[in-house]
Amino acid sequence: MKANFVTLLLLFASINAFAQVKNTSLIEENPNWKSYKEFAETTFNNGEIKEKREYTLKDGIISFYRVYDKEGDVQREVEVEYDAQGNLYQERKMFDKSTGITREIIFQNEFTYDDKNNLIDDGENSYSKFNRGLPQVVTSREYSEEREQGFRRILAYNQNGTIKLSKTTLFEGEDRKMIIITYKYDDCNNLIETVQKTTIQAKPQPKKRRKRDKNAAPPRRPEFERKYYAYEYEGNTCLWTKKYEVINDEKILLKEREF
Repeated sequence: MKANFVTLLLLFASINAFAQVKNTSLIEENPNWKSYKEFAETTFNNGEIKEKREYTLKDGIISFYRVYDKEGDVQREVEVEYDAQGNLYQERKMFDKSTGITREIIFQNEFTYDDKNNLIDDGENSYSKFNRGLPQVVTSREYSEEREQGFRRILAYNQNGTIKLSKTTLFEGEDRKMIIITYKYDDCNNLIETVQKTTIQAKPQPKKRRKRDKNAAPPRRPEFERKYYAYEYEGNTCLWTKKYEVINDEKILLKEREF
């Protein structure tokens, strides 16, 4: 089930702007990556190229990548290493356009595992209540209901290990926010739909203030947001070549890969 855990971390990083957890990989888990030695991935923003990356693969995982700007100039080159559990351990910047040749560590994990090799802490968040190797609870280190800080996320999974529901509690100012997201996937287990319900609960007033404030704002209704995604694939490999967001039946290109 480790592979699906990697996928869910990538999932959070790609669609959630709140309460992110750290990635343990740079690409989705798929055994067909072993058939490739390199690929390029271009990210688009409003129809224009935002960034391009060229990746080198070894045994199906990324060992090196080069980042280009939208003009096609190399910005940096990075070497990648993994820990004994196969999760991303370190990224070393070997070249930076602004400074020249360098050997700067730009990422190094602080992962802690239990005796079953489950990731239980990534240096910022803790993972607990494992079922089939998948965590059912993710909690930021600073999470506290009393101090009203941090986040706590409860997860539910499909039988194949893909995440089907997340319920996140977090704080913004004096508000307590509850975010519930349901997820749907295609036959390749790539995300095709999310439905997000956001409920904001204002900080409760002291009990002694029982008299209703006529000028008080009415309770806020839950906000709903639905997103759709679509893919084009490299043959029957389930490796996507194009990823779209679908808005009003129009496909907006997000990323494109060349194998």
